[in-house]
Amino acid sequence: MGYYVRVFGVTNSAPTLRAALEAANRDHVVFTLEDEKTLDDPNWNQINLTFTPENTWALLECFRVGSSLFPAEVAEFLEQIGPVGRSKNKKVVAALLSASQFVISCQLPSALSDELWEAVESLMGPLIEQCDGLFQVDDVGFYYSEQLLVKTT
Repeated sequence: MGYYVRVFGVTNSAPTLRAALEAANRDHVVFTLEDEKTLDDPNWNQINLTFTPENTWALLECFRVGSSLFPAEVAEFLEQIGPVGRSKNKKVVAALLSASQFVISCQLPSALSDELWEAVESLMGPLIEQCDGLFQVDDVGFYYSEQLLVKTT
């Protein structure tokens, strides 16, 4: 069982991976991947990355509107935040989830070192910025513009 972080993007198309990996490399984080052709493919679906020097894997998947998995992914997180009620933050999260055009899921090993967590932030940060995304972290919550809006457990 892995640990997941996700980006729910509201732009019309998912970003390519090249910019995210280049930004991570500027932060002196090195990811290697199996297939370089995927870097510039706007319709990528899945990519396996390895984080060096720890030789730790990460699996990135992209689910788009129209795919069979997309509605269930969004519905799961709408249910997770619970009734919106009067909570302004829950309203923001629910609106962004409902407006999402794709979800980028990053599966990681269950044990994350501080170094690996920083690497994940370096990778996912540019993806969040490119798609005006909502960032979800398992067992933590939903972030928007680096602010924790809704905690989850």
